[in-house]
Formats: sequence, C-alpha cells, structure tokens
Amino acid sequence: MHKRLVGYILLATIILPAFMPATLSIDENLWWYENWSFRQEVSIPVNTSNKHAHYQPIDIRIEFDNPCWAKDEREHSLRVVFQGEGMLKELESQIYDLNHTDNNHINACSLVFLIPEANGKEKYYAYYDDEEKLGPNYPDRVAIDESYYRYEPIQGLLFESWYYKITEGDYIIYAVGQDGTFIDSAVSQQVTKLKSKAETAMPKNGEQLASFNFVYWYLNNGEWTASSAGERLIYKEIFIDGNLMVKFGIVSRSADGYFQTTAIYKYYYCPTEDKRIYAHAKNEILKYPLPSGEEIDVFYVRLNCGGIRSSTIEDLNFGRIPSYLHVYGEEERVLSYDLNPYPENPWEKLIEKEHDCDLGTHAWISVDDGESGKAHAIIFGSTNVIISGGGEQEGIEIRAYESRPKKIQLPGLDGRFARIYLGRNSYDAGANLDGELPEDFVVEFDAEFFYTENGGYKAIEEEAIMYQSLIKYQPTSDEQVTDEDIEEERYSLTAFVHLAPSFPFGSLFSALGANTSYISVELYGDEIQSGVVGRLPIKKLWESTEPIDIIIETIKNASDIFDFKNL
Repeated sequence: MHKRLVGYILLATIILPAFMPATLSIDENLWWYENWSFRQEVSIPVNTSNKHAHYQPIDIRIEFDNPCWAKDEREHSLRVVFQGEGMLKELESQIYDLNHTDNNHINACSLVFLIPEANGKEKYYAYYDDEEKLGPNYPDRVAIDESYYRYEPIQGLLFESWYYKITEGDYIIYAVGQDGTFIDSAVSQQVTKLKSKAETAMPKNGEQLASFNFVYWYLNNGEWTASSAGERLIYKEIFIDGNLMVKFGIVSRSADGYFQTTAIYKYYYCPTEDKRIYAHAKNEILKYPLPSGEEIDVFYVRLNCGGIRSSTIEDLNFGRIPSYLHVYGEEERVLSYDLNPYPENPWEKLIEKEHDCDLGTHAWISVDDGESGKAHAIIFGSTNVIISGGGEQEGIEIRAYESRPKKIQLPGLDGRFARIYLGRNSYDAGANLDGELPEDFVVEFDAEFFYTENGGYKAIEEEAIMYQSLIKYQPTSDEQVTDEDIEEERYSLTAFVHLAPSFPFGSLFSALGANTSYISVELYGDEIQSGVVGRLPIKKLWESTEPIDIIIETIKNASDIFDFKNL
C-alpha cells in the first residue's frame, strides 16, 4: 500500500505540471512592499526569452485604476517591479506626460523602463499609491544639451554645427544637427553616431551619419539640382530630459521655402555597446508648384558612409566604407551587395532606380562587416508612409551610390563616400516613371537608427522585429510645433593679426606635407573652435573642380621651386 501511494505521488509530480499554466510559477500573492496599496500588470509585447529583447526600451501609456500620487515627473509614487520565480526586483523607470486630476494625483502617464535579462516567464507590475511617497531618486543615466563646434583645418573645408549632444556620463553617444555645414552639405536633422568614449563631436570622432531631412532632386539639361529641408533651422525644443530617456524636436526647411521636415527624436539609455535612437519624421510641401524637371527623385532618409584621410592632419581622419550593404527587400528576404571601400570614380552606381529595389515588411537596410562585427542600420516601423497625396503608391525605394569626389582630392587629402538613399516609391519595372509630386503630398513615418558593435547584420534582423513590435505601443507624439521662425543670438569673433608671417595658401600646402607657415585661430570653450586665417578668400573654390585643379598645379609647380621641408 505504501509503495502504491508513493507511485501515485511520483506520477502526479510528473503529469500535473504539464496541465498547469506556466504563469502559476509566479506567486500572485507575493507583494513587493506593504506600504504600496495598488499594482497593475504591465504587458510586454515581445518575447523576453529572446536575448535581443534584453535592455530594449519599454515606452507605453498606462491608465490607473486608482488615484496615483504624483506631483511631477520626479516626485511620485509609481515604481516598476520585476517579478520572477520567487523574487521581486525594482527596475529603474521614468514617467512623463502626466495627466493630473488634481495637484497631487494623476490617472494616466507615459512610462519608460528597460527589459532586464529575463527568461520570458517573469511579470512586470506598476506599483503605486494614493498617498505621498519619497521620490525614487534613480541615477540620471542620460542627458541632453546644446553645443557648437567649428573646425576648418584648411580654408574652405568647413565643419560647423549647432547641435544637440546626447551623453551617457562623460561620453557623447549621438550628435543631432540643428544647423551648420558638413564640408558642403547642410546638417539640420543629421544624426551622427560617435565612436565609443568620444568626449567631443569633432569629425574624427564620427562613426556613422544618418540624415532624416526631406530632399527633392530635379533634372534639367543633364544637371541635377537639390532642394533639401535640412538647409534652414526653423524651430527646436527639448521636450523631456529624463533619467532614462530624452526627447526633443527639430523643424527644418529648405532655403527656397518649398519643403519642411518636422522630426521628434527619442534616445533611451542602454548599458551595452549597442545603441539606438528613434525618429518620428513628417515631410510636407509648403508652396506649389514645385521646380520641374525631366526627372525627379524624392528621399526621406540618407545613410552616409566613408570619410576623409589626411596624411598630415590627424584630426581630419574619419569614417570608412564597410564591406557590405544588406537590404530586407520586398521579396521578403535579405539581399546582399558588396561595397567598394575605395571607389575611384566621382559617381559609381550600385542600386539605381531601374533596379526597382523596395523595402519589404521588416523594412531595414544596414552597412556592415557581414554576419558579425559592426553594423549600422535604418529600420522603418512600416513601409506605409503616405499620409496624403493623390495617386501616390506606398512603399520605400532604395538607391545606393559610391563616390570619390574631385573637390576633396587635394594633395594630402583623399575623400571616399557611399550614400544609401531611402525614399519615394516612384518606379515599378515596366512602368513609366512618376515625375510629379501632388500638392498635398505628406509623408510621415517612424524609424530607428541602430548600431551594433559585434552583431553584424544578423543582429539587425532581430532588432527590426523588436523595434516594429515595440513602436506600435509607444505613445504618439503630440507636441505642437510653432511655425514662427526662431531668432537666436549668435556672435562672431574677428581676430586682427599683425606682423605675423604666413605663406599664401599655407594651409593647403601644409595638407601636402610642406612645412609652410600659416595662421590659425582657436577659441576655447566647452569645445575647441578652430579656423584658418586667410589672406585670400577661396571659399568658392569648393564649388567647382577647375579652381582646385589650378591649386593642385600651383602646388606641383611650387614644389619644383621651393624646398618645402626647409621653409
């Protein structure tokens, strides 16, 4: 009889768990802290047993069943608690967009926290109370501030930016351009991923660039002309500077006034080397009719690779072209393209309009080193981006080009770039080109600029699934953007240099490696601003290749006359 009873117990031990729900492993009666009166479960829309879910940001709207005591974003009773098998752990969190019912209570707010290393069997609870509690006093993991730099190592080769810098501790993770110039391009809405442990946003610390401004190209008599909504800053504002997330907006416009981009950015703290920044962008036409051409091209996002190499100016060395471009195509599979790290021509075509290369459901592209190693990606929340526009078809089309522009090819300098454009779906194989935008054309989308240190494009595949799952649950951006132009006080400093010998075009000759004298000015503040003092204005030299050829020939001739090393 005893043996039979033991057998029944063993049998029950083996069989019964198969019929019990997994959630029973969580003790529903376990309470985090008795001084907290209420709790509500927070549903996570992704499988947390997937290691790629770890440290993903949860950003959701929560409505309370009971009054929640909260004076503001820092003094409140809300806590997020992770409950695993037999354990409870408070998670760092952040709240914003509070909906007050009176001065000290709310009935809803937006909530941010990071998914910890979990196994998929855990639960997440929001604990709160209607009575006053001490603030959570979490560490401030991320910060945002405005900054400026100017760097002109050679007269006419200008890097200048007013920007938002996003930092974790002492290091800048991203710099987001408000206004300025990058060699010869406007930088508003340009997001730069900085190298690991970068303390300044100088060009040498740049890892990868992505631009979220609207660009309209039109072709006339074989010449392409661009109108970019990143040319003029209209409005900027920091909305949230929290302990885990910062949120800010930039409105920019084309210099001719035709186009406008409104972008709201969010950055979430991440304790790993992988980093991500979210963008919600709206592109619209402000006046009509538009400049017409034999063809037009329209782009919403651009990923820029490559950079400059200098044999004599160490601070001017930055950027590289990775080995591959990977695309999740409309055939619902990953397409691979080889990138040339050293293009030789001014314009090499990799993916053209006639290739009819469109994004698929998971909607991502990456420039990377393959299945492992570094990868930078643009991921869209969806390919359905058309808000209005009669006759426009949904989808996102891809173009890719590589170049070795002549205007950078000075002795001692070598510039090589790759650009991947994502934009309007204007072409289908066998159909006519769609060469006109409707007056009511508006595009709006969510996108993520993601970086992985070691995961390669395989990590991008996982990230795209996570991002598209999570972005659906994020609170929508409801910040009101003013149409009034901003006027900020900006100052210029003029330095008068007397009795200081310098060589004409000295900075250009120095780029060649010549030991020539020239005068530069540095202004020290939060960052060093530097520029070359020139006797002759040569800024226009960069607008055509002919004067550059003249300078190169002058340098070659001068090398036959002077012994540069002894100057």
